[in-house]
Amino acid sequence: MTAIVVGVDGSDDSIAALDWAAESAATRSFSLQLVHCVRWLPPVSVSRFPAPPGSGARPGAAVVAEATTRCRLTVPDVPVTAGVSATAPAAALVERSGRAELVVVGSRGSGGRAGLGTVTDVVASYARCPVVVVPRGTGPATPGRPVVVGIGRTSSSTDVLGFAFDEAARRGTRLVALHSGHLTVLSAALTGWREKYPQVPVTERRASAPAAEALAVEALGAALVVVGARGRQRPGPAVLGPVSQQLLERAQCPVAVVRPSSAGSPQGLAGRLSRRPTEPDGEMPRIRTHLWPSP
Repeated sequence: MTAIVVGVDGSDDSIAALDWAAESAATRSFSLQLVHCVRWLPPVSVSRFPAPPGSGARPGAAVVAEATTRCRLTVPDVPVTAGVSATAPAAALVERSGRAELVVVGSRGSGGRAGLGTVTDVVASYARCPVVVVPRGTGPATPGRPVVVGIGRTSSSTDVLGFAFDEAARRGTRLVALHSGHLTVLSAALTGWREKYPQVPVTERRASAPAAEALAVEALGAALVVVGARGRQRPGPAVLGPVSQQLLERAQCPVAVVRPSSAGSPQGLAGRLSRRPTEPDGEMPRIRTHLWPSP
């Protein structure tokens, strides 16, 4: 069964992501795969290498058990699998993205910082499937709220529009398509999609402000905002354009980042991520694991 992968760590952002993923899995008739990653790797015993005071770290088994119970109470018909991984969080989620329909993460984890979390940054850049970033405080979907899609000037919009129309159809809501150029360009991009999804009402809008700002404003009343990632052949943080990056940091509703499917070809993202870390072309950022000494 097709799965939605969600990263869990017990933080408020993680719980928001978990709830969104569970609701989406129920809507799509997908299974749900929960992934929790340990924050340190003690070579002898956990008691010898305790988490530093104030770290907010919790035993992985407890985090996974609570998340699994939450899902089974809210979406009892959704198959749920869960596990604890010793891999760095971003690497674990990116690796699983190759077999997932969707990866869902919170905007920050239990070790979050102001702005977008490091794990979220990396996953949104490198994942081989669409990634949904859920901000803290996101509640159940409000009926009637639209799906908003941002159409870029140069990158291919096929995958972005396909995801946005499908999501609007599943939610039974309208689609707001936003473009910073001429509406004739936007109308041309929508050609064919209206016919494929006749049940989805579409509103075309030209952004009167910079794209990121305009999308952030639309996000205030949206159920979901969908944006694309640059279809470059070399993976890395630069694959997220400035609009997507700014929107992820500012949006007050979930944001889906959809990468062109061509990036998953043997010469694209999948092939690059299979290289060893020492190879400079397409190297993923290194994520260090710290061992804290006993007091």
